[in-house]
Amino acid sequence: MRLHRITLTDFRGVESSEVSFEAPGVTVVVGPNEIGKSSIAEALRLVRDYKSSSQHSSIKSIQPTHRDVGPEVSVELSTGPYRLVYTKRWIRKPSTELRILQPRPEQVTGDQAHDRVEQIFAETMDADLWAALQQVQGESLQQANLARVVPLQTALSAMADDETAGAVHEDLLDRIEREYRRYHTATGKPTDVYAATIKELAERKEAVHAAEAALRAVDDVVERHARLTRERDRLASRVVQARAEADELAEREDALAGLRREHEAASDRLGQAEIAVATAQAAVDARAERVVEQQQRSELAASAEQEWQRAEAEHAEAVARLAEHDAAGQSATDEVGDLRDQVIAAEQVVRAVQASEEAERVGERLAGIEAATRRLELAEAALADNPVDDEIVEQIADVQSRLHAERDAAAAGAARVLVERLGEAAVEVDGTPIDTGAARDLTDTATIEVAGVVRVVVTPDDGAVKRRRKIEDREHQLAGLLAELGVADLAEARRRSADRDEAQRLAQAATVERATLLAGDSVEAVRARLAAIQAHAADASPDVTLVEARATLADLTEQLEIAQGAATASLEQRERILTQVNAANERRLTTQTRATGATSELERAVTRLARDREVQSDDALTAALVAAEQRRIDAAAALEATRSALAEHDADSLEVLAANARELAKRLVDDLARHDADLAAATTELDVRGRDGLRDKLDVALARLGDTQRVHDSLASRARAAQLLRSTMRTHRDAAQQRYVAPFRQAVESLGAIVFGPDFSVEIGDDLSIRSRTSQGVTVPFESLSGGAKEQLALIGRLATAQLVSAEDGAPVILDDSLGFTDADRRRKLAAVINRVGSTSQIIILTCEPDRFADIGSARTVRLG
Repeated sequence: MRLHRITLTDFRGVESSEVSFEAPGVTVVVGPNEIGKSSIAEALRLVRDYKSSSQHSSIKSIQPTHRDVGPEVSVELSTGPYRLVYTKRWIRKPSTELRILQPRPEQVTGDQAHDRVEQIFAETMDADLWAALQQVQGESLQQANLARVVPLQTALSAMADDETAGAVHEDLLDRIEREYRRYHTATGKPTDVYAATIKELAERKEAVHAAEAALRAVDDVVERHARLTRERDRLASRVVQARAEADELAEREDALAGLRREHEAASDRLGQAEIAVATAQAAVDARAERVVEQQQRSELAASAEQEWQRAEAEHAEAVARLAEHDAAGQSATDEVGDLRDQVIAAEQVVRAVQASEEAERVGERLAGIEAATRRLELAEAALADNPVDDEIVEQIADVQSRLHAERDAAAAGAARVLVERLGEAAVEVDGTPIDTGAARDLTDTATIEVAGVVRVVVTPDDGAVKRRRKIEDREHQLAGLLAELGVADLAEARRRSADRDEAQRLAQAATVERATLLAGDSVEAVRARLAAIQAHAADASPDVTLVEARATLADLTEQLEIAQGAATASLEQRERILTQVNAANERRLTTQTRATGATSELERAVTRLARDREVQSDDALTAALVAAEQRRIDAAAALEATRSALAEHDADSLEVLAANARELAKRLVDDLARHDADLAAATTELDVRGRDGLRDKLDVALARLGDTQRVHDSLASRARAAQLLRSTMRTHRDAAQQRYVAPFRQAVESLGAIVFGPDFSVEIGDDLSIRSRTSQGVTVPFESLSGGAKEQLALIGRLATAQLVSAEDGAPVILDDSLGFTDADRRRKLAAVINRVGSTSQIIILTCEPDRFADIGSARTVRLG
């Protein structure tokens, strides 16, 4: 991956800043801590880890103090086949935008853009390599974790020509993992209490930083002007010094040019001598092979001739045995044919008798089907003539029940008229004479008359009239239902319903019986089957039973099987004899061909050896080899002499130092011109700001930070111990790392020799960490080295990794506030190393002290603020 550009807007103390990076090359980003040089490394992490909608404390902490704005990061980079611009804004008007420029244009927004970038990174970039090549602020003494960097393993594997992997060991890891999980989650994040302490510490630090920034803001402009003035004077002095140093190194290079040419010429002569030795040796070896070949061909020809004669005799014997067997096997074949014809005739008799019995069974089945069909038709006719079912009976019963209820209700609510005859005069009630008396419920108009004396008409109230009409409507409804069904009353309807139920039962039984007999066939199919069976049964003899026919068939079948067994055994015997004949014939032909070929090869070998000896004798070949070997020894001695001379003058380091010095001189001239422009601009920006109350706020923030720091350090110490133990134990299971130690050590020593001298060497652990350093014959463990030496070796390890990994799999080296423990002389030599690696890799340096990196020849310096 290569970074091309990053733009920060409203990010911590940066209002707006854009930085472009060399790719490959070295870019030095300069700026005080409060301006945001470390914010670049933080922005690269946050833009990947958190969506634009995130409310995580890490996101909230980057919002500028006392400003309601949304921090924004835009990154342009290349990774794999992709070149893209990725922009993200948090908190205020959050947004995410991805523009893919190559290999084909594509634009995505929102969470889909976040997911697409994660997919691209997972596809093209190794996360462990990205982390290993970043040296964050305050950790310059710590080596990169290279044990699981796949691109580095791939590169080292290719150099070591070894693709094996070591075994994995898991001893004690469970107990260590439990202790580790007290402080870290499965994904490596802090647990609740530890995370809360970390968050609180970050907030306290941010409060202190904000107070310090506010206090220092008043001095920013003045300090910048003073700093630019000092840097301008220092650069002017450095230009003179760099030019003088470049001239001196150039003179030393010219002095070694002749020695280099002698070394190259000696190397060419040695190569030619080695080719001559190889050619002479090949000729001697070829002559020896020809002699051995002639001897071997002679032995092979004799052996092949003997094998051919034996194969001829075996073939003749096998042909005689086959003729004898064929003469004896014909009678068995004829017997099998006669018995097979008799078995076929017996099978036809059995089938005819079986068909006769089957026709009788199918006829009985057809008769049952036809009887069930007739019963079904009678039941269906009865159902069609009788529509009275249980539902209709229930309907009639309901109407009749309602009628009785309504009559009872009318009688209970009607007035009662009592008529009693007192004399001899005739009395009639509604035209009906009464003898002594009559009682009547008054549900309708009643007329009481004494002939010739009186007529009394009694009329009931309106309620009684309505009840009477309702009763009449119900009576009409009942009469209509009975008339429609053709029954006299409810009892007859119930009898008719029972008759219908019986007809349904008979129909269902007939249907089931008919379906059972049909068994899925149609009546026509059953009749057709009966006709077909009767046709087959026509040939059956009435005097032969099925048992007799089967007995005859079984007897003939048994005889046929015995005869077939004998015939099969005879055929199998013939096949075996024939196989022997074919095998013998194949051996005869093969050995004949082999004998002929061996004789021809012997003749050609004799001819070739004689022809070669005519061209050059065996003694002449041996003499030529001895002479060529002596020339190779002389050329090797001359080459070693020139190599020793070059090593004595440390020519390789001189070349690197000279190239860096030339580029440094050119870059310093450019830097001086830029500083003059920056100084002129700073002169116009001087201003005065107040500082009332700022010191008190800073004191309060520092006190709170101290309290939180003590709690955090206690937890962090235990968490680091658990994490270190876990990491150490897991490292031991990575046996595969041993395969990569040698090429990685060579890369580290090649770069380290420029800094520590030509006798520098290191011991590399299985996890590719530097265990110890040897210089001037003294070996010191890494942990016992000075802070400066640790810092230098940690940096060389990262640079060696960047140099080894291919450009397609690589990632930028990011150094945040590095070389703080390194002295000036070592910084100058490290500058040459950084310059060398930067020619093929991308290196980004974040610093507030540019003098540490002022000697990097090809570096481009960018200033923030």
